[in-house]
Amino acid sequence: MIKVEGLKMIYKVHKKEPGFVGSMKSLVNRKFEIVEALKNVDLEIESGEVIGLIGPNGAGKTTFLKILSGLLNPTEGKVSVGGYVPFDRKREFRKMISLVMGQKSQLIWEISAMETFNVNKAIYEVNKSDFEQRLNELIDVLDVRKCLNLPVRQLSLGERMKMEIIASLLHFPKVLFLDEPTIGLDLKSQVTMRNFIKYYVEKTNTTVIITSHYMEDIKALCDRLVVINKGIIVFNGNFKQLPGFDSDHKYISVKTNNETIERVREFALDIETTKDSYKIKVPNLALNKVMVELGSSENVSDLTVENRPIEEIIMDILSERSNTQNDKVSGVF
Repeated sequence: MIKVEGLKMIYKVHKKEPGFVGSMKSLVNRKFEIVEALKNVDLEIESGEVIGLIGPNGAGKTTFLKILSGLLNPTEGKVSVGGYVPFDRKREFRKMISLVMGQKSQLIWEISAMETFNVNKAIYEVNKSDFEQRLNELIDVLDVRKCLNLPVRQLSLGERMKMEIIASLLHFPKVLFLDEPTIGLDLKSQVTMRNFIKYYVEKTNTTVIITSHYMEDIKALCDRLVVINKGIIVFNGNFKQLPGFDSDHKYISVKTNNETIERVREFALDIETTKDSYKIKVPNLALNKVMVELGSSENVSDLTVENRPIEEIIMDILSERSNTQNDKVSGVF
């Protein structure tokens, strides 16, 4: 469905000194710096896949989605989405995709979401019966019928994001780009949004790329993980292929008292304390001994055993890649 080869995106950014003097200098002698947002990116995504695209701020995630959706023309490389070149912006291509940006709204602030839906119906040439069927299904699943005719400015952030999702799905897109779809939402709204996206993808077999700073979004929804750092893909695979996923230690989270913890301290690599809870880092070879000690205590509750946290593994990947890049840069001078 999506194929990217040798993708590069280079920006020429105006660099100005601060203050009034800097502004005056820039009028006479404008200085620029070159920013490489994407560097030789190669990626293939099959129809129906859900891909999690993650990385630090400025890594190139949003730039990548804008190129795939045709909003930006890459400096170099080949991009194909559903057989179309995105930047050509052909009508058939635009009707095939949808882009939801958590920090930018397609809804008009002073009118109701329903009016925006009707505008989208006309733009995408959705026939009346399909439109009504899809709209009723979406507003019922997301439970926003009572909000349809309220001005968008009167909606909560969670309600607005639900309306954004509905507006993006009314034309039956085959490819969905979600850029921070749960940003700023409270915990309940995040869970609702994740459950809906999962339901929708399973029902429609839509191809989805999600960017998010919330790892719960990625873990709950994605088949594959793509980690990008400084414009370069540093990992592409499923969670079990992450280096260090099958590590030589486990994490035990448990509610207990200090006396019980002292009985297992000699086996632990590390112990973190939060009120009456403990997170114990235990070598795999000592896991059974620790579990026996904890299991024999009457003061133990809410015990869970987990692999190394995904967030920790990804931080290691990003740190390792950054160090490698710094080493390369140092070698040039």
